[in-house]
Amino acid sequence: MSLLLKALKHADRGSALSLEPMAARASDAHTPPPTAQAAAELMFEKHAASEKRRLLILLGSLGAVVVVMGVYFYVAIFMPWVFLPKPPSPPAQPVITTQAQRPIETLPPLTQTIPAPPPAMKPLEPARSTTQAPSADTPKPRANSALRKEGASVAPATPDTGIKVVGGSAQSSGGISNAYQLLQDGRLEDARRAYEKLRALEPRNPDVLLGLALIAQRQGRADDAVQHYLKALEADPKNTFAQASLTGMVARADPQAAETKFKSLIAQQPAAYLYFGLGNVYAAQGRWNEAQNAYFDAQRLEPDSPDYAFNLAVSLEHINQPRAALDYYQRALKLIQTRSASFDVAQVKSRIQQLGSAK
Repeated sequence: MSLLLKALKHADRGSALSLEPMAARASDAHTPPPTAQAAAELMFEKHAASEKRRLLILLGSLGAVVVVMGVYFYVAIFMPWVFLPKPPSPPAQPVITTQAQRPIETLPPLTQTIPAPPPAMKPLEPARSTTQAPSADTPKPRANSALRKEGASVAPATPDTGIKVVGGSAQSSGGISNAYQLLQDGRLEDARRAYEKLRALEPRNPDVLLGLALIAQRQGRADDAVQHYLKALEADPKNTFAQASLTGMVARADPQAAETKFKSLIAQQPAAYLYFGLGNVYAAQGRWNEAQNAYFDAQRLEPDSPDYAFNLAVSLEHINQPRAALDYYQRALKLIQTRSASFDVAQVKSRIQQLGSAK
């Protein structure tokens, strides 16, 4: 009973108690509550950091662009060849064979020296008439009436062959013909002595100088040949044969300039030796179709030249035309009976035999 009374007393005491909030945590007690100004400052700091990052990226990009442009301009100024387009690599030259399967390398070498055209003799001037000129009342005779009455004929004009006798006497003109014939016969030493005698008489005669130049070139004395050609041009600056020969000698050093020069000379005066020189320029570059066309024009203008027929035959083999090549090899071999040539006759005979057996 006493215990029950004690419990009731404690219950009455508990009803008088009141609840109190728990004490704030120690960490929260030191943290001030967030305000609008603090939030704004935080956002401003974040925005400033983002802008700084963007600025650094922009400055880095600009620096890279400046470096690249600097390198480009340096290379363009001091090493311009880096930006030049590379020339297209030439296609591989196919090895053309005849029906006997003989490689093209067995062909004889081309003739490089331009054969000399025959010297053009200076025509005699017609004698001046000593008769008195007819008066106005005298009727004019019909054209060529005197020629018809006497049975005479008018000779056609001699075509220009490229070599002219300038101021040559009758003695030197005959001597040039004899020296030229020795040159055509392949008697180079005899021809050289004959031309040297003529040069003692007329040291500025272009025909004499050109003959000496050709002999020196065929004997392998290139420096002497160049000097003779230059002296011939001093005496006759418009001599196309001397120009063509000099151009042909330097064609390997500058084939493009040589091609342009030959085409310019051909436009002024088409001649067989000019087409022949142009063909040699093409052949040295492996442009055999163009070389064949040029050699054909040379042979067409001067069909009795064995060297022109020979080079045409070689070019025809390079474009895989062995039958046509055989015809021109045979023609070249036939023509050397009347004119000397620069090619090896034994090689031509061998080539004719090979092509004949391949038929």
